[in-house]
Amino acid sequence: MKTTVSVIKADIGSVSGHCVAHPELMDICDEVLNEALFRN
Repeated sequence: MKTTVSVIKADIGSVSGHCVAHPELMDICDEVLNEALFRN
């Protein structure tokens, strides 16, 4: 069986150009990832 993995980079900007993500964005990412990890 073949598995295809796609990686997409979305440029959403940041506080200082493209180097640092906004802290609120990082908090949302933490929430979404934790929800996905502990769903079962």
